[in-house]
Amino acid sequence: FYNSKKNFRDSDFTNIAKETGQLVTDKELEKLDKALQELMTSEDTHVEIDFSASKLDKILKDGRFKSCFEVANGVGKSKPDYKKRRMAVETEMFKYGNSTSPEQRPIYASASSLKNISEYSKEANIYGSVYGNVTAILKPTVKSYSSVTFGDSIDDRHTIWSSPMLKPSYKSIRSETHKWDAKEGKHRKRTILHEAISTVRANKKLSLNDMHSSYVEVQIHGKQATVSNIQHLIFSGGSKPTVKQAAKLKSLGITWSEAGSSEIH
Repeated sequence: FYNSKKNFRDSDFTNIAKETGQLVTDKELEKLDKALQELMTSEDTHVEIDFSASKLDKILKDGRFKSCFEVANGVGKSKPDYKKRRMAVETEMFKYGNSTSPEQRPIYASASSLKNISEYSKEANIYGSVYGNVTAILKPTVKSYSSVTFGDSIDDRHTIWSSPMLKPSYKSIRSETHKWDAKEGKHRKRTILHEAISTVRANKKLSLNDMHSSYVEVQIHGKQATVSNIQHLIFSGGSKPTVKQAAKLKSLGITWSEAGSSEIH
């Protein structure tokens, strides 16, 4: 998915060499790619989509999640230029054409990593709460149809390229970002690529938390963001399914829980 002819990392490698006194070698980059692959293919790494509880009936009825090009409201309504920018990225990064139908376009999700649903429920909506109070955890098979960027594919499009989720590349890592430092009470500049290379140099295991800026973005292709591919729903902010919705979820084999509770319905 990424354009291998463009390498935005030369300045990053130069800065890392200046700070550490060590050149970044091809062998280390191969090692980093392998570490990323182990992280993304782990059964502890989930693909999730966040949405508003008010949209649940519509999603269940349609049988799938829809792209911003198919709906009247959503991000595109509050940001008039969003759809134009999104289409430009999809053309450049994923090679979708302007004539690609809305339902054929990718659905955007994020990645999270916790060992089980009960544990995950307590931490629901870490990254995606701005998009709604329900988190859909998708089945692991969705990864085969997904690509990934360790940063926002629109905001960071000039410095990252998407790569297959099951075979990610260091080229999908955002160069640098700012992260809130709770101890210092301020944002600090954080070079994710530098930290990732330092981690593999120390023969330590990468964690998903090491790899995100605001979130790890997952792009789902091939019309795989479907209700049949939902494994579990987590309801946050006091929301929960109605009796009718709960019965429908049960009939579809979709479990659900409330954030902060380990009880699985």
